[in-house]
Amino acid sequence: MTAFVACLRQHLLKPGRAPVLRARAASWQKYPPTTQYRFLQYERPARAARGQHPTPGGRPQAQPIWTLRATDPLRTATEPPTTQLQRRTTGERDVFERERRRAERPARLPDRQAALRVFVRPAQEYSIKAETRRSQRKHINSVDAQTLHDLKKLQSGGTRQSWQETFDLLVQNTPKSKRLLKFKVTIGKRAAVEARNRLIDGLDTNIWQISRRYQSVIQLEEGVDNSSLALNISGSDMAVRQSLLEVLRVVGELTALRVDHVELRAALMKDWEKGDDPTSRVRLLGIGEVATEDETLTLREETHAPESQPNAVIDLPPLLDDVHFTRAPRHRHYELHQRADAIVPPSVWTKYSFEKYVAALTHGEVPPQKVRELYGAGPSHQEIVTSLLIRAFTSSETRSAISVSALKLALLYLQKLGPGFRPANERIYKQIERQDLPADADTYTILLVGASKAGDIDSYTGVLKTMIRKGFKPPARAWFAFLEMTQMRTRKLLILRAMRRKGLGLTTSVYNEMARHGVLLELESQLAGFTRTPEAETERNDRILGKPVPQEAREFQMSAFLAQQCAENGPAWLDTWTMNKMLELLGRAQENSACEQLLEAARKEHQVKPDVVTLNTMLTHVRSIPTWLDVMERMYEENIWIKADRITYQILFSIAWALNKPNMMAVIWRYATMAQLAPSKMQNRLNSLFFRELSDFGSVRLRSRMAWSPIMFGKDLEEAAAAAAAAGKNVTFFDIAANFQRAVGDQRPVYSLPQKLREAYHKDALLYKLNKETEKGDVSEQDFSAYTVEIPLKAKPVPPTVESQ
Repeated sequence: MTAFVACLRQHLLKPGRAPVLRARAASWQKYPPTTQYRFLQYERPARAARGQHPTPGGRPQAQPIWTLRATDPLRTATEPPTTQLQRRTTGERDVFERERRRAERPARLPDRQAALRVFVRPAQEYSIKAETRRSQRKHINSVDAQTLHDLKKLQSGGTRQSWQETFDLLVQNTPKSKRLLKFKVTIGKRAAVEARNRLIDGLDTNIWQISRRYQSVIQLEEGVDNSSLALNISGSDMAVRQSLLEVLRVVGELTALRVDHVELRAALMKDWEKGDDPTSRVRLLGIGEVATEDETLTLREETHAPESQPNAVIDLPPLLDDVHFTRAPRHRHYELHQRADAIVPPSVWTKYSFEKYVAALTHGEVPPQKVRELYGAGPSHQEIVTSLLIRAFTSSETRSAISVSALKLALLYLQKLGPGFRPANERIYKQIERQDLPADADTYTILLVGASKAGDIDSYTGVLKTMIRKGFKPPARAWFAFLEMTQMRTRKLLILRAMRRKGLGLTTSVYNEMARHGVLLELESQLAGFTRTPEAETERNDRILGKPVPQEAREFQMSAFLAQQCAENGPAWLDTWTMNKMLELLGRAQENSACEQLLEAARKEHQVKPDVVTLNTMLTHVRSIPTWLDVMERMYEENIWIKADRITYQILFSIAWALNKPNMMAVIWRYATMAQLAPSKMQNRLNSLFFRELSDFGSVRLRSRMAWSPIMFGKDLEEAAAAAAAAGKNVTFFDIAANFQRAVGDQRPVYSLPQKLREAYHKDALLYKLNKETEKGDVSEQDFSAYTVEIPLKAKPVPPTVESQ
């Protein structure tokens, strides 16, 4: 398919083909939006219902497995692709298609445009074949994503933005900051009342919103006589100036501004020359000029920080601590025990009621055990919330009640749901632009981050241009979004150098974030150039196989690397996110001892707590079950707050399924079911044991797993089969899981998941040994019961109740 797309692009983009390109793009407009890109996909023919045979003979009927969709705008249904795939049966499809794609992979990227290689994740070779394949899959997905963005731009008739154009746009519109400033702002008595109402209790105008918007630090302190209002504004010269103008814009009763700082006053004079709000109603006083103090804002410099040195190696630059002056979240997540469309909207739409309604939609979390009961087979909770958000922001009744805070809540929620919900995000954004509703720099930054996660440089550049046209300057988070979208190491270093030249690293949060990206690039470079001695290679291979290894072999010294980076960047750069990224890089290179050193140093020296992502990252790169179990036990013992999630159960089950470990599979699916976190892929794989036909070529491997059904399902299979037979239907894994869930109720397992997995691992080893020694491999039911892992349960602890005074 990729070769077809490449030939299409080469044909359409030849010199002199512009009329053809326009005609082709115009012909695509007549197709519905949901079918315009369907020529990228092939659909499989409908298969027979599970548990039924398509033919009376019981064998599947041979049929072509790929057919081109009739809605293809470039072909017709009478011109299907003729390949060897049409002569293959349904059972042979997976193996043949996998080999064909693997043969085409090396040629998928060279026909791409050179400008788009910057946004494509490179494919790397590792010493472990599984890591190489994982890197290749990520590379293929990245290429496919850029192909879709390319075709989308081709349909609209435009040309794609290049990396250099967007980079120049950021550089040209980001002001340069050289030093830190700190001023004390005093607001007169008459204007102080309005200032308190709007700067402290305001919805979109409070000082915490202003601080986040312009990357400054604003601290509140009362005046001496408790009538005036005093603020401390700190930050770069640009951040202080923009925050000051925002305060003047918010407090409408201010009529004069007195500034004693000569350089800042000269910079403000340029803003006063524009004559817009608030400079048109606020008079900039000259040196020694007198005005009414009750309506005057006075700005006095308290401290003057020296010029920072962002490129310093030993002496760190003076930084502004903006981490400890953030406000607690205004809204908290809660458990929702009803459908999202059952949330009653307010009768009167105000800015406060509208934000409260949006927060109720975006912060409600449905418990896993309630999802099937509330939504069944219909639209999911996320889809219903998305439709309600679109209705709320596009209704004419709520137009006057839309606030910037509510808009950010909706955009952040849709962004977290993934790229499938980007159209809803773009629709709300276009509605805000069309109606000229309020938006700030933080709103556009959220959209920039969403475009960066999708790898869409065209959407990123479009939002950036709109942001600049509205008069906002690109903040540091816009640079970080562009940095994360870029996949080429040399371009990443170029972005970091430009950020240092612009002086964006004057605050603690931005400086540490820049240091984190630099550390990851340095670690990746050192791992790529690191060569092991033959003793170290032997040690690593023995560790993979679970054998004892000597300690004197040469390995990557993580402790020395951490000491070097802390000397250059300070100790505050290491956090949980950075640690997980470093573990990912070390895991690809199979540097297990370096991973242990990193976890130990993070726990003792940096007080960094691992999370479930840390556990999943470690499990992904472990190549032996004994090491796998050691990692889980250590993580569960040292970090009691870590609980397995859906990804954890999927990683565990995929390994147990591949190695055909029946007791381990039984433990995993039961623990996942009790936690209401059973992955859908695991459920479908276990369900295939009851419906996949053994005559099918792709289900040959299921025979050995079906033999272990009494161990994997035990009495739950017998009870579910009896209930299904009484109902006149075939038993499914979903019936078994539901029967097990009803029997368990509110009980919880006595032993932890790693403890039971280790017991299951030893039981499986004994079971395979018994099966090998038994004649013809026939194991009796008594042996099955003797080698089955039991899961004892206990009552769920009741949280203590606090008596009200």
